[in-house]
Amino acid sequence: MTTTQTGAPAADGETAAPRPKGIGALGWLRWTWRTLTSMRTALILLFLLAVGAIPGSVLPQNVVSVDEVGAYFREHPDLAPWLDRFSLFDVFSSPWYAAIYLLLFVSLAGCVLPRAVAHARALRARPVRTPRNLDRLPYAARFTTDASPETALQQARGVLRGYRVERYGDSLSSETGHLREAGNVLFHLALLGLLAALAAGAFFGYRGNMLIVEGDGFANTLPSYDAVYPGHWTDTDDLEPFTLHLDDFEATFIEEGDLRGQASSYVADMTYRESPDAEDGRHRLEVNHPLTVDGVQVYLLGHGYAPEFVVRNADGETVFDQAVPFLFRETATFTSDGVLKVPDTGGAQLGFVGVFLPTAAETATGRWSRPSPARRTRASPWRDTGATWG
Repeated sequence: MTTTQTGAPAADGETAAPRPKGIGALGWLRWTWRTLTSMRTALILLFLLAVGAIPGSVLPQNVVSVDEVGAYFREHPDLAPWLDRFSLFDVFSSPWYAAIYLLLFVSLAGCVLPRAVAHARALRARPVRTPRNLDRLPYAARFTTDASPETALQQARGVLRGYRVERYGDSLSSETGHLREAGNVLFHLALLGLLAALAAGAFFGYRGNMLIVEGDGFANTLPSYDAVYPGHWTDTDDLEPFTLHLDDFEATFIEEGDLRGQASSYVADMTYRESPDAEDGRHRLEVNHPLTVDGVQVYLLGHGYAPEFVVRNADGETVFDQAVPFLFRETATFTSDGVLKVPDTGGAQLGFVGVFLPTAAETATGRWSRPSPARRTRASPWRDTGATWG
């Protein structure tokens, strides 16, 4: 005879009930996948993605302008280091934002793709057969008529216009809602495609900043950039061979109110070529009106000043004569810092560090720049010409 023990003896002599088994590692994996690919989780991640993008829109970003980030550090010396610890000056390349992005992509893919396949199968399938016992349906009603079965079925088809109708013997089965589900699936597939396009841009595209002084040009080569951020799979040796030339730059400033001294608008007239053999094209570059050249977009991000310097040596010969861009430290007064290098003087090399005050005023405590620059300036350079990406 064989006996089986189903539990350990209890203190009073009775057999204790066996403990339930856990779901195991595979069960936990299934639960995690189902939770991650639920629509509720996708909505939460989409909300977190939108909330995480707010600092990237409010705070200056290194990928757009390192100078503005530096100015923020000078204006907020206590707060800026803490923000930098959480990568709030590099939001869109930060680990926490990438984690939200990847989780959202996986969640949408795991939720939408099976749903799209199931919807495609439902569209190809016939409506289900009419149940034999209608009383089992949540809502059912009966009535009698003297019309023939064919007449009743024809009238029923008219009532069910807009439904998918299938006849089974002397009964009709209909269903609806496929168009709404198709729109829902199409929307989420478009969102998934948008995330995939952004990921492709991050891997295959590039972004860079360059500073061009009025009258100078730019060739789209890696050494020409002041700062460049290529994608992981970007071939920097095969950039689009376009060139730019800044013909004219014009800025208009606000003269009254709390925003006095800040630029109300700035535009740049440019000449460009898509390739060395192409004809010249002209474009008036404005904020939020980029120039598209061979799939690359060039944006106007900011402006500043480039004072002109003339340096002569002891013999009176001119050894330096050009404009030098200065980087502003204050947006209201445009007080700017710059460095002048004169390596070829016929003797000792020269170097100067200067501070430029566009609207200088002198007081007992020193010189400073008033927040009231000229109404129009045409001699200003173009600071941070734009961010380009393919």
